[in-house]
Amino acid sequence: MNFSDMLWRRKFSMNLCKNLSVPMSNMTFSSDFTVTDRGNLYPIIERSDDANEKVCPVGYSLKSDNGYAERLFCALFPFATHKMTFGKIDGAAGFVFKGGESYCKVMLEKGDWESSIHITHNDGEETIKLPAYEIDENFALIVTLRPGHFDIYISENEKIYFIHTENVPSFKKSNKDSFYNAAKVHVRLEGNARITSAESYIDCGLGQADIRPFRYENGDVIMENGRIFLTFSARMAAGGHQGVLSWVPGTADFRMEGALFYSVGDGYTHGDVATAFVYDRRAKKWHLWQRSAAAGHVLAYATFDADVRYGVNIIDVNPLPLIESENFDETAFVGKKGDEDPDFIYDESTGKWYFALCRVMSSTKKYQYIFFESDRPDSGYKCIGIGPVGDETGGSIVRLDGKLRFVCGNSFHAVSEYRVYNWGEFDKFENLTCDYPDGGFRGWGTIMPIDFGTRRRYFWLTFDRTLMSKTYNWSYGNIYCFEAEGPFIK
Repeated sequence: MNFSDMLWRRKFSMNLCKNLSVPMSNMTFSSDFTVTDRGNLYPIIERSDDANEKVCPVGYSLKSDNGYAERLFCALFPFATHKMTFGKIDGAAGFVFKGGESYCKVMLEKGDWESSIHITHNDGEETIKLPAYEIDENFALIVTLRPGHFDIYISENEKIYFIHTENVPSFKKSNKDSFYNAAKVHVRLEGNARITSAESYIDCGLGQADIRPFRYENGDVIMENGRIFLTFSARMAAGGHQGVLSWVPGTADFRMEGALFYSVGDGYTHGDVATAFVYDRRAKKWHLWQRSAAAGHVLAYATFDADVRYGVNIIDVNPLPLIESENFDETAFVGKKGDEDPDFIYDESTGKWYFALCRVMSSTKKYQYIFFESDRPDSGYKCIGIGPVGDETGGSIVRLDGKLRFVCGNSFHAVSEYRVYNWGEFDKFENLTCDYPDGGFRGWGTIMPIDFGTRRRYFWLTFDRTLMSKTYNWSYGNIYCFEAEGPFIK
């Protein structure tokens, strides 16, 4: 059997726009933190003399003609989202982000005729009017951090709308460890205002890309309690970070379990993406290969013991030394600028680790996959083949009926053009066929064989380039799920 002989039928497609998350902090109102002297949930940062605060199970409120109250909420994390839901408001409420001398205050203000979002920071201030929105119990202010930028959204009746990006130069290095480890987020109320929630979390972004499963060393997908685990790129208004989903295969049941960030030893936490994770059961070690934009867009490696599928984890990676010269063997396993989308597994029949990387070739200026083998997962890779010219991306090494295949996306211009190679026959390929093609334009060939009872089913998760951000080409968008026509007996 070949993947090219299968008809892939679309099961569903969906958009996950900032609606999955990993909680970081949540302001609670079950006890009155304004009067207790036996604990201080949210210490006062500053407060006017005429500020009359009140806490009840439905929220936190302030009554004052011109007064204010500002309280500590949580630690700052440079890629986190902060959401505040409003009750009745005739003044202003919002967040203050503070790191050393750097600050940024984002306040929603209720006016007589129209509301607005007022932003004040070290480098200036700006007011964005919101004339069309009614501020009530269904309304929320959302602020997502990126180094040097604050992306502002509002939510009305659970629908999220992008409002504005504020450039804040004093937060350009907010992902520096020494900056954010000492930085805080405050909740601030002014005048007469009531909030019903304040939250901090890592969300799934405007759109998702680069979907790939956590696997064992031989390529089998890791499944626990009926769920598999997937890394993905959480695309923000610009840039992004890596998240972890769990998924019941074949359903629309996705959960965001974690978020992954990376360090290359420069004192910063980076939102690099497109990582391949393998758990080697023999050595009881995790291995990863990724492309590290922080190190010059080259491949990077790490090995470790801890399970990073849950929570917020920072992983120290070791980039390959960057080759500066243009005069080198382009099929060599070196740190060439622009390399990306690696994948690797161990083949028990040959005792070799196999590796695929996507490289822009100097002769064609197009992406091609190069294939390698080694006795080790971390080094010693020698070239065993190169794919034909194209715009290949997002490749996965997949086993079908005991034989290895390689599936990758291709072409900026063709919908759902996916190449399938038999491993070792890299001079030719066939194409996947699906009933309702989409999720192409260099989407990913994330095909996953998974056993269910007496049957083996084949799922394919990919994504499109719907441009959720109209100005940022790599923002991507929607998720597509296909299943190969079966049934297939194990």
